[in-house]
Order: sequence, then structure tokens, then C-alpha cells
Amino acid sequence: MLKHWGKALLAVLVIALMIPVLKIATYSQEDNPKHLAEKNKYLEKLKNTQEADQDKDRPNILLVLMDDLSYGDLGAYGNELIKTPNIDQLAEEGMKFTEYYAPSATCTPSRAGLLTGRYAPRAGVEAVVHPDGSKLNWIGMLAGLNQHIPGDEIMIPEVLQATGYQTAMIGKWHLGDVAPNLPNNYGFEYYYGSHFSNDMTPFNLYRNEEIAVPAPVDQTRLNDLYVQEATDFINRATEKKSETNEPFFLYFAHNFPHVPLYTTDEQSGKSKAGLYGDVMEDVDRGIGDIIKVLREKGELDNTLILLTSDNNAWFQGNTGSKRGRKFQTWDGGSSVPFIAVWPGKVPQGVTMETAVNGVDILPTLMSILDIPKPTDRTLDGIDISATLQGDKAANHDRLMSYFQGKKLDAVRNATHKYMGKKGVFSNGMGDLLSINQMKGPWLFDYRIDQSESYDISLNQPEEFERMKAIFEAKKKEMEENPRGWL
Repeated sequence: MLKHWGKALLAVLVIALMIPVLKIATYSQEDNPKHLAEKNKYLEKLKNTQEADQDKDRPNILLVLMDDLSYGDLGAYGNELIKTPNIDQLAEEGMKFTEYYAPSATCTPSRAGLLTGRYAPRAGVEAVVHPDGSKLNWIGMLAGLNQHIPGDEIMIPEVLQATGYQTAMIGKWHLGDVAPNLPNNYGFEYYYGSHFSNDMTPFNLYRNEEIAVPAPVDQTRLNDLYVQEATDFINRATEKKSETNEPFFLYFAHNFPHVPLYTTDEQSGKSKAGLYGDVMEDVDRGIGDIIKVLREKGELDNTLILLTSDNNAWFQGNTGSKRGRKFQTWDGGSSVPFIAVWPGKVPQGVTMETAVNGVDILPTLMSILDIPKPTDRTLDGIDISATLQGDKAANHDRLMSYFQGKKLDAVRNATHKYMGKKGVFSNGMGDLLSINQMKGPWLFDYRIDQSESYDISLNQPEEFERMKAIFEAKKKEMEENPRGWL
């Protein structure tokens, strides 16, 4: 009898072990065929109409995205330890936002939101993706998570390429590492950079789809390599523009100041903020070199420059006294610097307190360039072009959502933030045994408490119930139509 039980138990164990192996072996991520077809029709329509716009004076676009740059890491945002004169100069020549939110508090979802104008659950990537074949990649497959941004998503470079822009990306992609889900498959005519964060392996640098610098990359040279590629592209693009009148879009997505941190021997030890400060000061130098080339080529006055970060501080960095850090839906996870410069269009030296989000960038570019929106999907972002022109009252009543994976954690408007019930870190058992305690829901009044320190739900019960209703309605909407198809 015992032998039979032993054989049965062994069979159960073998089956249990085989299930995850089979799930990984049979894993498949499928695009939505209907909306992939709609995307292709939309982009083809843009291509067919862009020739009529060829003579329009359209701006070049430089979108700079740092990795883990924190709210308070720049001189323009009050940092006195790290010298960032070139980025600070951009803030003086344009508009500095104090309430800009990245679409997510971590890499992949934030980048997906930025490039699609849709929150991560809409864009189909709610968690950090890992190199193909890695253990964490397998775990993602077992959990049923997408391992790259779906091909049915419409991204900024695809829209701009279809309307006659020269397009290039330099830096960190982090939306998948297997064709057909690489930068060149999503509208970037030229690509140089890494597929993932600089702490993931193998950390190769690619030129288009070929390895340009094999792992292990000497990351002390990374900033110089990226800046050289960016300036080379600007030189090529301006030369072509003089012949064809095609403006250019450059997405400069740096790997720093994400850890591990590296800088040159010449830069080492120069900052008062240690290695982190050394890296940021060198990155700032590189931004200055890119701006210098734009100026020398006579393109600076006709270039819209947007500079921001994918999320707030991780292990180091200054969150600007905001609660929480990277990965968290407190504002310390996603409230980051945002600077906009466009001579003659964006007013100089303005500090803008209106809340905006990274998902707003695509709808805003569509508005500026008079590009129609796709009609088969929800764009979560809104047009903030009036805000960029200095209208502080524009979009004052907008609502924003905070997601942890697929889960909606919070919503906020201009004056309040409603945080649903969630785990809050408790350190009562020591670092290695610390747990989250479920707390909330809470209401924070941004007019007096931007550090999210005090729940005022009992003081303002009507506002609490109003924000709760908004939260529950958004939750229901996302559950019923997570990808936002129309």
C-alpha cells in the first residue's frame, strides 16, 4: 500500500514540476489582430497625408529621458551638491514643472506610457521586462505577463516617422529584446543603445539590430558613446533637412543615473554628492554638448526640447521631500523633473505648478503638429499645449491615476489624492523580516500636505466620498476594458 502511495506522490511531483516547464515552453504573447490592423491603417493614412504638410515649419523634437533621475537632483530643482549648469540653463530658457508625474514608478511601464500616451495596463506592459531566457524572464512568463510591448501599440516615433520626421533613438529601450519588438520595429530609423537597464546581463550596445559593443561594456565610456551618437545623428539629420525640409525626432534615453554607477577617471571625485553626483555632472556635460551642436547647426530655435525621468530615486537621489521612492505609488515614486524649452513658443523662466503626466506628451505633440488621434483606442494623456504656452489655469481639473502593475492604487486631482487600501512598509521585525501592513484608504490634501503625511478623510468626508467614487469608477473601467480599446 505504501509503495502505491509513494508512486502516486512521485507522479504528482513530476506533474507539478512539468507544469511550469510546459507553461514556459508554450508561452506566447499575441498582438490583437483587429487593433494591429487598425494601427497599420492609421499610420498608412498619416503617410498618405504628410506630403501635403511638407512645407510646414515643423519643429525638431528632442526628448531626453533619464533613468532614475530624482526630483531634487538638479540645481534647477534646488540641489546644491550636484552642479548641472546645462540642464539648469534649459530651465531658465523654458518652463520648469514642479508637479510632473512619470506614467509609472518603474522602468518598463513608465517608458511604455511615455511613448504611447497610455498608462501601462493599457499599453500591455505592467512590470519590468527582463532579458530573454533569464530566470526573471521565465518567472514573468509563468505569471502570464507580457515580455515586450505589444506590436498593436502606437508609439511616438511611429507617428512622427509617418508624418515625415527623421527618427532616431539613443540609449535604453527596455520594452523587449527580441524582434519584432525592437526600436527599429517601432518607427526608429536609427538606433544605438542597450535593450535593458545597465544592471542586467548581457549588457550589449546595439547599432540598429547588430551588436556594436559586446558585453561587458566599459560603462565609464557610456556617456561619451551616447553623446557622440546623438551629435552625429543631429549632424546627419540637419544636413538632410536642408535638402528635404524633414525635421528630426531624437529620443535620448540615458541609462544613468541608474545603478551601477560609472564615470571617467577625469570626472571621478569632482562632485560633492559622491559617485552619484559625479555621474550626473558628467551627464549634464553631455546634454550641454548636444545643445551646443543644435545651436551650431542653427536648429536650436526651432527645436522643442523635453527633459524628464522615467521614475524617482531608487537607492540614492533626492526625492524632494516626497513620500516613497521608486516602485511605489506615493509621489516619491513618480514625481520627477520635467523641463520644456521651445524658443518663442514656451515662455522663458516660468515655473509651472499645474499637474501633468508623461502620458500627455504624445497627445500634445499630436495637437502641436495637427496630427489626428487614432480612433480605435483610449489615450489616457491629454493635450497640455496650452499649459506649455503658459496658461496656468489650463487642465487644472485633470485627473491622474497611479498603477502598481495592473492594480489601481490611487487617483489625484489638482487638490487631493485618494490612496486605496495598500501595503505600507513596517520595519518592526528588522530589515530582512520586514512586512507590509494593509492600511487605508486615505485622503491627502495637496494644498497643505504634498508629502502625503496626514490622512484627512475624517476632516473632509464629502471630498473623501467624491474621490472614492472616482477611484472605484476608474477601477471598474480598467477591469472591464484593460487595454482601452474603442
